[in-house]
Amino acid sequence: METEILGDHQEYLEEKFEEVLVRYNRFGKDIYNVIKRELPNVFKYLKYYKATKSTENMFLVLKLKIVMQFIMTEIFYSQFN
Repeated sequence: METEILGDHQEYLEEKFEEVLVRYNRFGKDIYNVIKRELPNVFKYLKYYKATKSTENMFLVLKLKIVMQFIMTEIFYSQFN
């Protein structure tokens, strides 16, 4: 599945959560701490990758969008429980 999301046009190196926080300091980085606190069962399955042939943080942005969609779905369905 990761290959489908990442694509095969780049090489990626998996990172630790702490490394991501140091490297990525733009808008939205705090969402991971919110997920860690509020949705620990989701947080434990997140993986972080750094493109080794790119200076862009495009995958992190994509991952953030996917996580946000998941969170919005969780919030929506929690209203019915």
